[in-house]
Amino acid sequence: MSSYSTTEQLEDRTLLAGASLVNIEPNIDLSLTDGEVYHEAPQELTFVFSPGQQIDPNSLGGIQIVRSGSDGTFADGNEVTIDPGYIGIGDNPNEVIVRFASALPDDNYQITIFGTGADPLLNLSGEAFQDGVDQTINFELDLGAKVVAVVSQPVLREQVLSVGDVTDLQDGDTFTISVGGASVTFEMDLDGGGLNDTNNLQVVYTAADSASDIATTILGVFNSSLLSTDGYATMSPSGVDLTISGDSFTPAIAFSLVDPANPAFSRADGNLVARDDQILVYFNDDDLNPDLANDSRFYQIIDTSTDTPLLITDYTATYDALSD
Repeated sequence: MSSYSTTEQLEDRTLLAGASLVNIEPNIDLSLTDGEVYHEAPQELTFVFSPGQQIDPNSLGGIQIVRSGSDGTFADGNEVTIDPGYIGIGDNPNEVIVRFASALPDDNYQITIFGTGADPLLNLSGEAFQDGVDQTINFELDLGAKVVAVVSQPVLREQVLSVGDVTDLQDGDTFTISVGGASVTFEMDLDGGGLNDTNNLQVVYTAADSASDIATTILGVFNSSLLSTDGYATMSPSGVDLTISGDSFTPAIAFSLVDPANPAFSRADGNLVARDDQILVYFNDDDLNPDLANDSRFYQIIDTSTDTPLLITDYTATYDALSD
């Protein structure tokens, strides 16, 4: 597999019978350079191959573009193949035009031009790209933060976690509470014998504990978790029932039980709660500078009844990096 270089000598290319890559021209720059980081997404790429070559339009599947799936790697199976909105021969027979069907998101990208395999890029003489050698070009898009949604006065649903028959409770039962981007897993630990996963929060109980005793213990552990200390949610007890109210997001509860057929826990929807004093601004998956994101001067709220902006002293901004 060859690397990509815009300084490769033309004389070297003429030794090949199959086409070789001369340049990739994005609509945003003169040349797409291997390893480059771009702050604007191209809408179109022009692949320029060696002069005199005539690319077979039936072999254009030999050009593949994938993105990493937001982890920067291309070998772990979560890659996303980019299907062009259009791919065809350009004004010259040695050019291939690729137009994207939609805007490319922030990610690492890899272009592969195949000279091997079942579907290599061919010229009209049937000769494979680079006489049977693949070529890859990598680049990155770092487009900056973008607002993807705004929710004014969100309406949230409370969730109720209930402790049932304690004889069904198993050492190692877990439940996970997620609120926005924050998630905490609680593990039931009989007599404090130790956790199966040290990343979990320990809920110690005994065989003699009642359901309300266990609910009280869960409440105490919850109140010491980041869900409570960082203001994501509150938990209110009522006997064996624990009502979880999200501050800005509806909570979610998931169980992983040793004996799922006989659960000691249950979940139910609670009341709807309107957050009349909040506006949620959702950004794409691009971490912001917390000092700037928490600065209310970067946001403007307009009173639509008078069409005048509120004073920045009338509101605050709180950035949640886990939820973006």
